[in-house]
Amino acid sequence: ETGLPKAVKLRCGLCEAVFSASNPSRTASEHLKRGTCPNFT
Repeated sequence: ETGLPKAVKLRCGLCEAVFSASNPSRTASEHLKRGTCPNFT
């Protein structure tokens, strides 16, 4: 047991979106660039 979560969970700091991805930083930037974040302008 490594103590690490099996899936990376990353919450968007501007909305309540939670990402579960192997590359959460890329997923977050896609989330912002696509305009799916309601609080990002």
